[in-house]
Amino acid sequence: MVEPQQPHQRNSGNLSSSGLTMAWVTIGNKWKMEILWALRNGRCRFSALRKRIPQISDRMLSQSLRELEQNELVIREIFAEIPPRVEYQLTTNGETVIPILQRINAWGIKRMVTKLDSETPKLDEPEWI
Repeated sequence: MVEPQQPHQRNSGNLSSSGLTMAWVTIGNKWKMEILWALRNGRCRFSALRKRIPQISDRMLSQSLRELEQNELVIREIFAEIPPRVEYQLTTNGETVIPILQRINAWGIKRMVTKLDSETPKLDEPEWI
């Protein structure tokens, strides 16, 4: 089956020719997907996100959250309290990404299991069998 060709469109200075390109630009780095995944169960503070994603630096978390906000996938809510409290949550648009991430997660788990199975040494059967 031949898919229809998409017209080339300019988007933020990047030449984009498909929906896949747009999706990758929007959520396609490791940290953005991890952040969206961490927010799938509801709002979360910055420190809680850091605990859920321990490998990410504060700087990368801040930058990725800003980009997700700009792409309207995450809302940042600031509470007028002392000390100030900031919480992040998915937008309605951000929630639409979760089923896609669930499928990617399931595929990734399947790949990990397959890879582990292929790397597990097979024991030779004893000669008496």
